Amino acid sequence: MNQIMMPYLSMPVTTDDLFEQQGIFTEIEHAVSSTTRLAGGARADLWEVTDNRATVRNGMMTVPNPTANAVDKDTLTSGFVRLEHDITAQQQLLFGLGHSERIADYWERFSTQSTTTLSGFLTQPEQTTQLDAGWQFRSSDVKATVSLYLSDIRDYILIDTTVAGKVGTAVSRNINAKTWGGEADVAWAIATHWTLTGAIALARGENSTDGTDLAQMSPIEARLGVNYRQPTWSTGALLRLVNRQDSVDVGKGNIVGQDIGATTGFGIFSLNASWTPMKALTLSTGVDNLFDKTYAEHLSRGGAMVSGFVQTTRVNEPGRLVWLKASTTF
Repeated sequence: MNQIMMPYLSMPVTTDDLFEQQGIFTEIEHAVSSTTRLAGGARADLWEVTDNRATVRNGMMTVPNPTANAVDKDTLTSGFVRLEHDITAQQQLLFGLGHSERIADYWERFSTQSTTTLSGFLTQPEQTTQLDAGWQFRSSDVKATVSLYLSDIRDYILIDTTVAGKVGTAVSRNINAKTWGGEADVAWAIATHWTLTGAIALARGENSTDGTDLAQMSPIEARLGVNYRQPTWSTGALLRLVNRQDSVDVGKGNIVGQDIGATTGFGIFSLNASWTPMKALTLSTGVDNLFDKTYAEHLSRGGAMVSGFVQTTRVNEPGRLVWLKASTTF
């Protein structure tokens, strides 16, 4: 609060928590046939977390910690099974089923409250069960992948700033949620030295407990690129297209950030080039956001209130940016 008169380096160091972990895991792979492989794994972790805080903050006040000296012990289990099948020498299918569990991390426990107390220390572990499917294609001219996922999350750790009686305060809540989506990308060598690239990604989520969209989900994004490469130099262009995101839940999210509203879509065009005058040296340059587009990422934080500056609701990304880079190896 007063770095000039009370520098933090001169203040005493206090221990607010203790995290202890012991774990064991194992994995196995088995060749079912010459074209099919099966892999699996299992893991168990014993966690013990101690709350050493005597007091916590409640607004501008310091009050006794309701979970002082509490010990949270959790035994978490995880596992997966994955099937890989070669359709041909160029194509492969992948199917996977996995389950993972994680405890609330430091920030989810110690920088939040719960719905009933001033401490988020006893937030329950999160359990995710996910189904994955993928397809890969590789040839001399084309490389392509497609992947899909569907997950069910029990006790998802939601950071909520809209809880009645605590509006504006970060509260750790356990909810049930579902997420699903997919990605696809392709690189196609259309001619000698020329390559076209493309990619698209989609992510969606549902807060099943509250009956709303799951907060902090990325919008649909696509990338289109072209590259020309010679032995000692290359150049390329990239168009990034991001769709509008209006599947939001204002005031809710995760420990990194909460939804602050819908965002508009945007398109960003960038150029780059590189030159390798000798084996150990590469010079690169480029122009990002060539047309100086004003835009902000959906998953970005609101601006902080700093004296002398206008507070922003969302932090914009840089405008036109010219960069130069040199890299060398020894």
